Parts: sequence; structure tokens; C-alpha cells
Amino acid sequence: MTNNAVALAGVFTAISVAAGIGAWRLVDPGRRWGAILPAAAAFGVLYFVGHRLDWTIGPRVSVFGFDVALPWEILLAVISAVATALFQRVVADRLRA
Repeated sequence: MTNNAVALAGVFTAISVAAGIGAWRLVDPGRRWGAILPAAAAFGVLYFVGHRLDWTIGPRVSVFGFDVALPWEILLAVISAVATALFQRVVADRLRA
């Protein structure tokens, strides 16, 4: 991988971690490790949609030499992180009961 690809992967990792932490704080801030699954889901969506399927809606911007539909991908990452955090909370509540 080139340095630009590593930098772009770092940007996507930072976006995923931020989306995971934000979703965790929004949905259920009481659990210690609650941000891990939402962040992983956000990263998976960024990888799958952006890299494998190459689905784009909206403007494309150049990030480290790659054309990326960054607003669309950030939106999908946040949606998947929140959905995963909600699902995680429901499962955890059901297992406690």
C-alpha cells in the first residue's frame, strides 16, 4: 500500500472511531466497551460501500489523491454505528432480563 492509501485508511479509521463513540454516547453511555461494535460496523460500511461496491451519492472530493464521496460515506458510517449501538443495547437488555 502506498503512503496515500495508508493515510486514507487512517482517515476512515478516525471517522469510524468518532462515529462509534458518538453512537455509544448517544444510545447507552453506561457500558464500558459499548463503542467497539459500533465503530467496527462503521469501518465495515466505509470499507464495503466505499471500496468494494463504489456506491456514491453526492459530491466527490479528493482525499490524498483518491476521489471519495466523503459526505455520503460519513453519513452511512454514522447511520450504521447508531443502528449497531441500538441493536447492541437491545441485545444487552434482553440478556440481563
